[in-house]
Amino acid sequence: EKEAANEVSIEMALVEVASGATLWTGNVTSSGSLTVGKIFGVTPGESDIVVARKAVTSLVEEMADSIEDAREREQEGIVEELREKELAEEKRLKELQQKSKEIEGTLEQADAEAQKIKQDAMTEADSIKANAEMEKAAIDAEKSQLESEKEVLEEQKLKLESERAKLDEEQAKLEELRKERGELEEQIQKLQQEIKEETVGDAEKKVEEIEKLEKDQESLQGEIEDKQEELQSLEEQLDQVEKKAE
Repeated sequence: EKEAANEVSIEMALVEVASGATLWTGNVTSSGSLTVGKIFGVTPGESDIVVARKAVTSLVEEMADSIEDAREREQEGIVEELREKELAEEKRLKELQQKSKEIEGTLEQADAEAQKIKQDAMTEADSIKANAEMEKAAIDAEKSQLESEKEVLEEQKLKLESERAKLDEEQAKLEELRKERGELEEQIQKLQQEIKEETVGDAEKKVEEIEKLEKDQESLQGEIEDKQEELQSLEEQLDQVEKKAE
């Protein structure tokens, strides 16, 4: 009887227990070697167990290779994903850097504007301060001028009072002159009356007295007119001083 070699076929599947999903499937067929000794019945040859072990070893190696390939692919996918993430992160970093530059430019512009506003404010403050000092100086000068004008007014008041006193004095003198003129007129009238009643010789004397009195009267009248002119001049001066005082 002719001997045949042992042959073993194995099919195996790798299943995820939690989900029941098949992760890997594989099959293998392993045959034992047909040796001369087995043909002639000298040696038993490879047993079923040895052939099965060879099949299992081959299947496990195939599974290990498949798993290794899957792991490499997974690692490559992870690396690629990480690379994509890295590129995305680099892109995001560049965008952030660009935004940072834009923000820095905006901050620099804002700082420049703030410095300009500060400088303008300082310039305006200096201008206001200078104007205030000028106004203060003008007020002080005006105050000094007012004080000086006040002193001048006081002097003018004193002068006015002096002129009024002088005017009152001149008016009193004028009244005396008028009184004297009235007395002279009375004397002249009295002498004229006496001339009518007395002799020629006495009348000539009376006429001489009358002429003398008339001359005195004219002289007195001249003095009165002069005093009146002086009084009028003083009154005009007083009016001018009073207007200045107002």
